[in-house]
Amino acid sequence: MVLVNDIYAKDKQELFTNRKKELALIELAINGFLKKGIRKHMAFLGLRRIGKSLILFEYIKRNKEDIIIAYIDLKKTSMEPQFFAVEYIKKILQWALNEKEEDLLVLGNKLKNEGIFNQLNKFLTSLKERDHLKPINFAFSFPEIISLSLNKKIVVCIDEFQEILGMNNYKGINNILDIFRTALQSQSNTLFFITGSIITTMEKICLEEKSALFLHFDKVINLYNFTKEDSFKLMKKTFKREEVDLPKIDILLQIFKLSLGHAFYLTIICEKVIELKKLFNFTIDEILVKKAFLIELTDKNGILYIYFYYIFE
Repeated sequence: MVLVNDIYAKDKQELFTNRKKELALIELAINGFLKKGIRKHMAFLGLRRIGKSLILFEYIKRNKEDIIIAYIDLKKTSMEPQFFAVEYIKKILQWALNEKEEDLLVLGNKLKNEGIFNQLNKFLTSLKERDHLKPINFAFSFPEIISLSLNKKIVVCIDEFQEILGMNNYKGINNILDIFRTALQSQSNTLFFITGSIITTMEKICLEEKSALFLHFDKVINLYNFTKEDSFKLMKKTFKREEVDLPKIDILLQIFKLSLGHAFYLTIICEKVIELKKLFNFTIDEILVKKAFLIELTDKNGILYIYFYYIFE
């Protein structure tokens, strides 16, 4: 699939490690969806950069089933309802057709379905009315429309789902989760996988009884840091890619403890160690690992410093 390479960089693909359980659960859900029509929507929760998106990307990359998988990142999508609706529909079409085309009507024309093309034309014309609710309802119904048109079931992956709450600030929306639930309940050919990094908000969305989506996601999966074994696997891949000899086990263990097994922290520390070794021909020992860690954590240009600054801000 061409589009997956636009969201899943080659270097990330090379370093992907484990997450076997999560990938198996996705496969199980899709098999049940395809063979029995059972829809088990799933939510993946975890801190930023822990690997939620990568799990979705890796499954899209590996997928061999005759199914449409669409990916939408709400962090990169405006929550103004009309802009959101256009972007949501465009992403569904791009993934369904495996096309990078940006023009909605050009994409619609490629379906070779006059009925859908006319619906899209009517939708774009209706945006002049400044009615916020109508385009959102059409957008949320669109995956099912595409599925029926192409006679293929569709999986919609929505990254950073909590961002959707921003639409509640617009007139006529009131409760975007209630609108989303109405669409979700009425569709038979659409399965949803969502992720979120603001864990408390996502838990309220999926697990709080007052939420419109309470009990609508059959699996709510919390992603945790890597085990020592998985951390070692990731470190081996990182050093191998940079053509640097793997340090002794006590050094790997030190990096694991400093990173707490968080894949992002672990990778950043390893990369800084490798950089310092290559630049200054340092020996990789405990002192160099501590130096690399402190540079990343305290230097204003350090990746870990920038990351934690973002989190706390």
